[in-house]
Amino acid sequence: CPNLTSVRGAFLSAYGLTGEIPANLFANNPQLVNVSDCFSGTRGLSGSVPGNLFANCPKLANARWCFENSGIGGNIPENLFANCPVIENIGYLFSNTQISGPLPAGFIKNKKSLVNVDRLFENCNIGGEEDNFNEFPADFFEGLTALQSANYCFSGCRNIKFTLPAGLFKDCVNLKSIDYLFYNCKGIRGGLNSDIFKINGNTYTNAMSVLEGCSGITGTIPADFFEPFVNVKDLSGFFSGCAGLTGEIPAALLQNCTNLIYANRLFKGTGLGKHR
Repeated sequence: CPNLTSVRGAFLSAYGLTGEIPANLFANNPQLVNVSDCFSGTRGLSGSVPGNLFANCPKLANARWCFENSGIGGNIPENLFANCPVIENIGYLFSNTQISGPLPAGFIKNKKSLVNVDRLFENCNIGGEEDNFNEFPADFFEGLTALQSANYCFSGCRNIKFTLPAGLFKDCVNLKSIDYLFYNCKGIRGGLNSDIFKINGNTYTNAMSVLEGCSGITGTIPADFFEPFVNVKDLSGFFSGCAGLTGEIPAALLQNCTNLIYANRLFKGTGLGKHR
């Protein structure tokens, strides 16, 4: 289909659709731009996402909601967007599916046009049942210089079991919003580096409940941990439920957060300092 530009919602809520997605269904469509909602709600689908599904689709920009709430599972195909250099939006891509396995380091690496990854893996099974995917790829977000929003990206991924690397978003110089980024990811473990969320020359504007419910995080909070959040107005729930956090509250922890208005439930349910 040399002139095909959009298949938005092509199979949206096709509840009777069964079987697997054909391997090259949308491959080699040079004008294809939009596949949003394409398989959304197709609970009868089975199998995994073919790695070549979007092969040679150089103009593909929008894949938002493409597989959300569908029946697909299997591992994340690392090369899904390998031939899509201008992909911009993959928010909700695998939200509420059975996608599982480790995070492939090259899945979105160096996608210079990528703007939105909201709810990308929300409530997925990534990490699997075995404790053998214990390192978050340090370069997973590498080169994403246009990325603006990662809200709820890993929210509800209860099976992920990893430590958070330093400089997670170091290249994401336009990233502003990470609300509920790792919400209820109980398998995250280990201590907190002071530069986990530091970005080269950038600060966030939205950071509610980023690590809420991450009960596996242990140790103390570095004194300069909130430096990247000096422009945030609402830090409510950031560490709520992080029962493994201990130690004293650093005296200068929030002193540079001059725009802060709300810090509700900031340390609720933690072992940090004295709390009710």
